[in-house]
Amino acid sequence: MYRTADGKLIELPPDISYEQAAKLEAEAKAAEKQIGKGPQPQPVPDVKKLAKKEDKKAKAKPGAKGGKDSKRGGKAAPKAGAAANAMLKAVSTSKVAQYLTAKATPVLQKGFGRLQQLRQNEQTHDDAAAKRSQAEQAVVIPPSEGQAKSNTGQVNTVSGRPAPTPDENKGKQTLQESLKANVPQSIEDVDNFKRDKKAQHMGADVMAVVLQDKNAVVSTYEDMGHTPAPTPREQEPEDLPPQEAAPATGGMNLGKDAIAPLQKEHTDLSNFTNEADGKLKEEGVTQEQLDMVDSGDLATANKEKKGMEIAAKTEPLAVQKFAEQQSASVDKDLKQEETKQRSEMKTKRKAGLGATAQKQKGAKSTLEKKREEVASKINGIYTTAQEKVKKRLADLETESMKRFDDGNAKATKEFEDNVNRELDAFKADRYSGWFGWARKAKDWLLGMDDLPEVKAIFDRNRAMFVTTIDKLVANIAADNKRVVQECKDELQNARTQIKEFVDKLGPSLKDIGKKAAGEMNAKLEQMDKFIAQKEEDLQNKLKDKQTAAIKAIDEKIEKMKDAMSGALAKLGKLLLLAAKKFFTWALQKFGYSLEEIEGFINRGVAVLKAIFTQPIKFVKNLMRAAMPAGPAFFAAARQAGNQW
Repeated sequence: MYRTADGKLIELPPDISYEQAAKLEAEAKAAEKQIGKGPQPQPVPDVKKLAKKEDKKAKAKPGAKGGKDSKRGGKAAPKAGAAANAMLKAVSTSKVAQYLTAKATPVLQKGFGRLQQLRQNEQTHDDAAAKRSQAEQAVVIPPSEGQAKSNTGQVNTVSGRPAPTPDENKGKQTLQESLKANVPQSIEDVDNFKRDKKAQHMGADVMAVVLQDKNAVVSTYEDMGHTPAPTPREQEPEDLPPQEAAPATGGMNLGKDAIAPLQKEHTDLSNFTNEADGKLKEEGVTQEQLDMVDSGDLATANKEKKGMEIAAKTEPLAVQKFAEQQSASVDKDLKQEETKQRSEMKTKRKAGLGATAQKQKGAKSTLEKKREEVASKINGIYTTAQEKVKKRLADLETESMKRFDDGNAKATKEFEDNVNRELDAFKADRYSGWFGWARKAKDWLLGMDDLPEVKAIFDRNRAMFVTTIDKLVANIAADNKRVVQECKDELQNARTQIKEFVDKLGPSLKDIGKKAAGEMNAKLEQMDKFIAQKEEDLQNKLKDKQTAAIKAIDEKIEKMKDAMSGALAKLGKLLLLAAKKFFTWALQKFGYSLEEIEGFINRGVAVLKAIFTQPIKFVKNLMRAAMPAGPAFFAAARQAGNQW
């Protein structure tokens, strides 16, 4: 008997000594402490960005395309080391299970690495920011936008010009200067005033000043009457790129060598057959003797022993075949699972990238419509201002100037006609009679101051003329000022409307891109999470398939050994039962009652076992005790021996 380190008593096989048992237990304890204590595997790099390969020589346009980004969504996939530890905990601590697990761990780690590469490849794509930039670069700028830019520039240029300042005093001063230059100096000058069109000359001098002011107003704002040529497009559209192709990932063969071949010692049952032979030897019975018995417990024991010998040959082969089938099944199942999951990954990737492509096209179309809408709005503001400025300038030309021109012509004519009429009346009275001709000749030699009546006629009509012209000058100056102010107001209003619209436009356009980027990002994250989940599913499949196969093989071996242990125990019980029957019979022959025999047997298993497992010693003791019986005892013993 051998007492283990935890206090249990066990019976040693006959071929193992106490020292060997102690050494074996010590080695087993040391090995058990080392299980799962090896160096931990290196952590899997958490790759978050995978740049696509780009031509380094090609110079990217600023803002044309964003960088490439690969994202991994969802929970991080379990690392190979953690998965291996989980597998170790899932299987038993048997030697076979630990051996198969140790062989399976490198395969598991290798499979995890291949799955990680698959995930990274399937998640390689442009990120949402790059796709937004691509959509913006693909926008076809409408011609109306170029026109809007030119129109906006023209509004800013014209409104930025210094406004002219019409001055009625210049016209009035010019009139006074012209009057001074054209005042008649003699009766002859007065007489020829209408002929010489003196009033018309004075009106023309004033008209020149008025026209100058009017022309200054028109020249300042007349450019609004001419629509400028559109500004050239600032960029040419780029085609949206085709759907990104994932880098190729070869077949992973996750289940290849996932279950290592069993070693011969893993299924060896020779220790059970050896122990069965030892039990016969211990009872002093040979196989030949056992074969001679054809009924009873010994016959059954012989059948059990032969069954053990057959099982020791056939069962290991069956277990080996079972292990091979498990390995093939793991390989087959994982190939099917890989095909299925990769197909689902590709389908999801195609759908996800297709959805983002539609979002790109939608964003491009929305931006184009928005830019067209913006350009139309700005051009509409410009056209409204243009029409109003043109109308005001035309009104200044056709109404205000016509009114001044007509008034000037009328005042000039009245001035000349009135002076002429009143002078004719004066001359008719003064130059009547026989000496009229003499007074006329004399008057022509006189100056204006010598004829107060003539001077009064001119001064009176001149005053009326000046009043009329001054009023006309004041009116046209007021019209000029009004048109200037109205043009300034129209242009400023146009500038304000355009600025307010453009100020709102920036956030509006950004919101379109931002919204599209957000929607594309959601699609990409959903796709990446799905791919990451598929990676995790395949990792779990690999781990679970390996674990299940190892458990099944281990359980198969354990059941085989349990069956052999059961057969061995049954063999021992049968031998013990046969011995019990023999010694019960023998004791009865020597005069013991059944009650005494039962009491003797019931003293304890240890005592009974000591008797039954040492029959020779028991028989010798029994013979010494029964020597007086003589021939009767030996006859009984011989009969008992035959039964045994």
